[in-house]
Amino acid sequence: MNNRYRMILAGVVITVMILAAGCLSSPTQTESGSQRLAESTGKSDVAFAPGYAGAPVPTIPLTQGTGDSTLPDEQKLIKRASISLEVSDTRATLDQLRQIASTQGGYVGDLSMNRGSSGRYTGSATLRVTPANLEPTLAAIGALGKVISQNVQVEDVTEEYVDLNARRGALTEERASYERIMQKADKVEDILKTQEQISRVQGEINRIDGRLKYLSNRVDYATISVQVREPEPVGSTSPWSLPEIINDGIGAFLAVIGAIIIGLFIFLPFIIIGGIGYLVYRRYFRKNPQKPKEPQA
Repeated sequence: MNNRYRMILAGVVITVMILAAGCLSSPTQTESGSQRLAESTGKSDVAFAPGYAGAPVPTIPLTQGTGDSTLPDEQKLIKRASISLEVSDTRATLDQLRQIASTQGGYVGDLSMNRGSSGRYTGSATLRVTPANLEPTLAAIGALGKVISQNVQVEDVTEEYVDLNARRGALTEERASYERIMQKADKVEDILKTQEQISRVQGEINRIDGRLKYLSNRVDYATISVQVREPEPVGSTSPWSLPEIINDGIGAFLAVIGAIIIGLFIFLPFIIIGGIGYLVYRRYFRKNPQKPKEPQA
């Protein structure tokens, strides 16, 4: 009997262990079955972020927006140049700079001219030409006068250009995912939160577009900054003018008066100390003069 009861008890224990193992493995099978169902139906393109009680967050593959289509066909180079000239006539030189820019297929961005105190004129201009015409343009500008200084800089922005295009592609996919979520949303709260995310993504896209536009403009047209000045006059080149002489005389007179006032304030403490010493001397030494001693016989 004892052996029979032991066999029955062992069978019961084995049965309980088998049932327990089946219960523990059933959730995993259910979860994998749900994943296979989602993959077959194609409706698992939306995932909910933990703790986000609003619109779902779209899942975007990491490789989207970074394909070969974002790579530029060639290097993106920004070319800048600066040149300083000494010319005989600033006004005529600025007019010639306009003609050079037009001949080289470019344009003049900024242009200014000023007259200094010595009567000579200085000017500045900013030319925009295609990179291929940069060297011929610099040669034409240098022929207008005496070249004081010249500098050319080249900046490679290819990496930034690729990165911006990749980020824009990823943001475009993200915006499209939010728009699909917007079409499926039923609650007003979900619609508002999804619209907020769409606005945020669109703002980032607009900033990237602005930067790309700026880079494209700087790449398509090289920038040349030109400084023009006339040589220093030898002797007096201005005619004799009585008002100018009077003004110079008044200015010199006022300068002398100012120097005297400054000197007075500098020596004022010494004058005060000297005056006090003189008053003490007159009071104590002039009233009691010492009598000379008589010679002894």
